[in-house]
Amino acid sequence: MKRIARLWFVAIMILGVAAGTAAAIATETKADSFDRLRSLAGEWEGTGTDGKPVKAVYSITAAGSAVMEQLNPTDEHSMILTAQQYIHPVPFLTGRTIVLGFHNWLGQHGIPFEKRAADVIEIYSGSARAPALIAEYGITDIVVGPAERREFPGLNEEFLASVSQAQTRYGDYTMYRVRH
Repeated sequence: MKRIARLWFVAIMILGVAAGTAAAIATETKADSFDRLRSLAGEWEGTGTDGKPVKAVYSITAAGSAVMEQLNPTDEHSMILTAQQYIHPVPFLTGRTIVLGFHNWLGQHGIPFEKRAADVIEIYSGSARAPALIAEYGITDIVVGPAERREFPGLNEEFLASVSQAQTRYGDYTMYRVRH
């Protein structure tokens, strides 16, 4: 009986040490993993699975507690075409200039909303004037996501692909980089 009790004691001790060691390893692994992510900070270039060049920028943010990834980032002078949704994620998250935006914003700056709204519809539908309008507004990137699909029932993604040099897809969103 004493022998069985000792075996149980030894087994429990081994399990306790193993559990403590596993917890320590798991904690180290999380910290090590985050340190490896932090070491990516900077600009990286490579080739995607489709054979096209890909550029990624990794930045340390949130007082060092997060790593942000940007794939094929736009430059600060980009002009991006989006739907006119009031809380569209692209202008809010990128801080880039947009062609149309929410109609009240344009009116507050004395920009005629109706003409721009009609031009944006023509671009998204791929009308004959669309290439000239893209050049007129200096559009560098065109976003297609849920808001654009709702707002522009005549959306022509074949046309957008034909005027773009690259496409970046993430979930329901596609960003077309315009060829100039």
